[in-house]
Amino acid sequence: MVLDEYDEYDEYEMNLLYIAADVAENGDAEALFRLGKAHMNSYSEEHYNPEQAEKFLRQATELGHIGAEAMLGSWLLDNGNHDEGIRLLTEAAENGDSSAQSKLGTYYHFRNDDEKAVKWLEKAGKHDEYAYYLLSMCYENGHGVKKDIRKAKRMWEELSEKTPYGDAELGFLYLNGEGGFKQNYRKAAEYYTQSIIKSDPGDFIYLAEIYKEGGYGVPQNLKNAYLCYFLFDLLFPDGHLIRGYINDEVKEEMKYLSDVLSACNGGRNIEELREEWLPQPILQILKSLLQS
Repeated sequence: MVLDEYDEYDEYEMNLLYIAADVAENGDAEALFRLGKAHMNSYSEEHYNPEQAEKFLRQATELGHIGAEAMLGSWLLDNGNHDEGIRLLTEAAENGDSSAQSKLGTYYHFRNDDEKAVKWLEKAGKHDEYAYYLLSMCYENGHGVKKDIRKAKRMWEELSEKTPYGDAELGFLYLNGEGGFKQNYRKAAEYYTQSIIKSDPGDFIYLAEIYKEGGYGVPQNLKNAYLCYFLFDLLFPDGHLIRGYINDEVKEEMKYLSDVLSACNGGRNIEELREEWLPQPILQILKSLLQS
């Protein structure tokens, strides 16, 4: 059970905390950092104490602990103390702390400060997959660097091999023929399928479009299109803001396809057909996932 794992983690962390407390009395920076980290990250209401965490992290920072400085800066930034948070993160990042570099790169990226974003994402991307992904988006859009879709594509391919990132971008590239690349629905479907399996079921909507239209290496398959719309609607009953689809639009597509498929199958009800295509055990698994 996940909660049991959290309890075990807290017990372990608290044992470390008590040991560290003894050492911290002598001004040990690493012990102070571990104390602060334990109070900051504890899943136990008894031991979670951000005020204590800040106190210990500040003491460790004053003693020159870069990790403590990065953690303190990140916490301050997230909790409204922008100026001090950025100052501490910048100091830690300049001293090579990878978490601080990632935090700054992400922060500046989403605030459209392209020059600073690229500076830190270049450094963080060597060890942080998400930072590398954000950097690839900079190359795709020419934000802070010269636009280079081919370099972005290479980065997505690297990410796709070992992370949840990159698949959706490659799918979109081949779906629309972006950046001088030819449309290839077969490759688009492969990448969107990987994206769904790894992390993002919202991409069912793109698979639905591919199977509905057909072409560019993929035969039209209205059954698959309907099932993809159905699964998207099941997972996102209120639509999907990022994908730009609302519930009514998806239901309209499902209604059109259900009428066509019903007519092609001797007038059989779409619910009856769907039970054949998606056996009940699969639907039960999907529903249980939604309820968890």
